[in-house]
Amino acid sequence: MADMLVQKELALSMAYVAVQALDETDPARRRRMLSAAKVTLARAAATSASRPFSCMAAWA
Repeated sequence: MADMLVQKELALSMAYVAVQALDETDPARRRRMLSAAKVTLARAAATSASRPFSCMAAWA
């Protein structure tokens, strides 16, 4: 369950990175930032989906 909490916090941090990327003027950097955020969020979702009963407590 601790790994799910870590994944949640990492996903939240990367969501902030994605929002920050929207203000980036360099298209290549913006693309890298958004891609990193998408990969991290997808991994966090996959981690949570693999444990359907215990994920409720970690995301609360």
